[in-house]
Amino acid sequence: MQNPHLEGLALQNLLLLERLGVVVSRLRRAGRADVEAVRAESRLHVGDLVLSVGPQRALDEFQRTVGARAADVPRAGFRLATDSLPRRHELANGFTFTGS
Repeated sequence: MQNPHLEGLALQNLLLLERLGVVVSRLRRAGRADVEAVRAESRLHVGDLVLSVGPQRALDEFQRTVGARAADVPRAGFRLATDSLPRRHELANGFTFTGS
């Protein structure tokens, strides 16, 4: 997450998620290698890696608000389980999961 205007905002208060149909499933906090499940009250902080799913157009708009894709963010010696997956998965319900 690179948008300082979202610093400290709880996911439940990020109305853009509901409007776009994007679901944030995990966060990797800045400076940490582990990935954590999120709750509605989880707060965003600059430097967090936000793992989300939703329709590709919605993910593109979400990215414009939150910041660069993980593939665009320099990695500091950590590896996510999704690194070995193809970049994009088309799901039967029309959603796209981006694994990088």
